Amino acid sequence: WITRIALHARDAEGRELTAVGEPVSRIIINRHTFIDINSLIRWDMNGEIGWGEDQDMWPVHRWARMRRGARG
Repeated sequence: WITRIALHARDAEGRELTAVGEPVSRIIINRHTFIDINSLIRWDMNGEIGWGEDQDMWPVHRWARMRRGARG
């Protein structure tokens, strides 16, 4: 799952946006064929604070393989 999202963008008029999002909480849900990871993200966008969500979905067999590999 994510630990940080960083974005820097410029639109056609030259306006810039820098945004950094970091998770503040997360829930992992087993949806039988998928593992669903939902994270509440706190965004800092050019000094303004916002809130959003990141959703990451893994097929169960890929999730299990990834977690087994993490045991190392």
